[in-house]
Amino acid sequence: MKVALSRFFRPRRRDSIDAPAPVAYDQHSLLINGQRIVIRSGAFHYFRLPSPDLWKDRLLKIKRAGYNTVDLYFYWGYHSPARGVYDFTGLRDVDRLLSLCKEVGLYVIARPGPFINAEVDGGGHPAWLLAETDVPLRCLCEGRHVDSPQYLAYAREWYEQIIPRLLPHDNIILFQIENEYFNDDLDPTYMRFLYHLARELGVKCPIIHNDLWKQGCWSDLVDIYGVDDYAVTSLASDWRGNANVMAGLDRLDEVRERYCTKSPLSIFELQGGWFDPWTGIGYEAIRRNLGRENMELVTWTALAQGTTIYSHYMFAGGTNWNHIGAPPVHTSYDYGAPVYEWGGVSDRYQAAKAIAMLVGSFEEVFALSEPCDDVRSDDAGLLYKARRQGDTYLAFLRNLTGQPRSTTLKANGVETGPVVVAPWSMRVVMLNLPCADAHVTAACQVLTAMHLENQHLMVFYGPGRVRWDVPASCRLLRDDVGCSIEGTRLVADYDGKGWKDVVFSAGGHRYRSLFLPNADEAWCVGDYLVVGASYVGESRLKGGITDLPRYEMRVQTAGAKAKTLRVYALGGLNRAEINDEMVHASEDSIAGYLRFEMSAAPEIRLPTLGPWRVQPAGETREGDESAGWRLLPAGESLEMDRLGISRGGAWYRARYSGK
Repeated sequence: MKVALSRFFRPRRRDSIDAPAPVAYDQHSLLINGQRIVIRSGAFHYFRLPSPDLWKDRLLKIKRAGYNTVDLYFYWGYHSPARGVYDFTGLRDVDRLLSLCKEVGLYVIARPGPFINAEVDGGGHPAWLLAETDVPLRCLCEGRHVDSPQYLAYAREWYEQIIPRLLPHDNIILFQIENEYFNDDLDPTYMRFLYHLARELGVKCPIIHNDLWKQGCWSDLVDIYGVDDYAVTSLASDWRGNANVMAGLDRLDEVRERYCTKSPLSIFELQGGWFDPWTGIGYEAIRRNLGRENMELVTWTALAQGTTIYSHYMFAGGTNWNHIGAPPVHTSYDYGAPVYEWGGVSDRYQAAKAIAMLVGSFEEVFALSEPCDDVRSDDAGLLYKARRQGDTYLAFLRNLTGQPRSTTLKANGVETGPVVVAPWSMRVVMLNLPCADAHVTAACQVLTAMHLENQHLMVFYGPGRVRWDVPASCRLLRDDVGCSIEGTRLVADYDGKGWKDVVFSAGGHRYRSLFLPNADEAWCVGDYLVVGASYVGESRLKGGITDLPRYEMRVQTAGAKAKTLRVYALGGLNRAEINDEMVHASEDSIAGYLRFEMSAAPEIRLPTLGPWRVQPAGETREGDESAGWRLLPAGESLEMDRLGISRGGAWYRARYSGK
């Protein structure tokens, strides 16, 4: 579904990114064009999605989750089928990939190895190099560093191929050398070679490395040192019940103090799922086992300790087609990630989105906050960490028990109402948060905030109390909640049911608040807030028209109730188009939204596929209808062994009619 909205003004595009000048950093965060940026990144493997036409879809799903960066491995062996031969066309077109990242509005963390792990064959090394058994890969022999001029020559050749293809793209903000590299004697020769080689070939952005062990490996060699953390890797049983499940991640304070005194605390691989081995429980079971709770716990635990660069590995699942996968993993590399292998969004996606949208709305607060002990909790065991930036407080509440817990928080004369934290989950409570001339303290969860001159929109979700303190008396213009006003203080107690608006004016500003039961159907699209869609597709600005195409609603059976869709815009709305046709929409000028009453989605009937054709997995070009395809009689088994394909994979092709 496509919706086009006309506005009375040309908006600033929140979906766009600035072309960075040289990326700066300090102990707090990255600075791009002088602006503090909290990096919310997710990993995507283009080589596990052998359809470039779908790359934009996955990148957009990362963007729609409130993320500003994508983490990209560049797989040496995928681009080099033979010694001295390199392919950057078609499925391997990294220029197209990086251009799509810029188009969607994502910065890039480039990770070209040479070794990448990623559960790919040879850890990313080309097959021809693996066959040269006398060349010690990564300059390692039995765990110790060894000099290998031949390996370094091959690594140089790879960097000389990939780096010139990266340099024209100004949205690359970090460049990683190697991956989780370690040798027993901590000899820096190999890592120093890669660092200087990258600089020699023109890399200007900060160079990073990720330390699996949190032991400071190469922290004195790279510009920004970071770590990896996967809190839950044993998934055959439920991790809930283990009160020490976050123990490894709780060490980030120590990492900062020892290794990050001049650079931001960074997690270059933060758990986004886990891989399933051949004898594993399957990705649906992994996703259920991890749940939303794992995503909330690992991300908030990192942010509570001052992390300002994090990247979820993986964010979008993929497929180990042909011979890409390493022996321990099977064909699917869904990873239990927020975005399914097939492209759908999961509950884990929704949890990641709610966190990233909040952090993205208050980046400076999160980036410049410092640990403090000013916050008091009725339940001291529930308060994990507290941070302060100016007069604003962030209270991180973590419940590692099987029962819901409740507390009231106080800080510097500011008090919340009761705050409830669900079992095995985590959240942040914001106290005395500035919003123009007002200050907001919320016991319910904050999702996002938007501002345009003297107009302000804040979005909250879940039950709880919100308090606004303003410097002048306020006048209520809309009250769906039942607010109370005492002088310059306005208090709303939201019961967590339905969409409700509160609008008031004070001191020349208009404050709009939207309360939602949950954050799952709320989406920031540029300067708009879309509410009621299960996903929002592409957006673009053309003249005075902003298109919001393809609202992808949840599948509904015939006869289901119609769906209400709202689009909030602080600058006003006056026209709407759906599927390029003018449609009726009602405007609420006080609350500041346009409302669509959507028809029920038609019942979806899958077409019949057939006849089937099959061939051993290799690479086929678009439109190749002939070579190697074998027509299967109707009803014949599609099992590879029965078809005589005993190694590798198989391609299957069938046709259908209809839309």
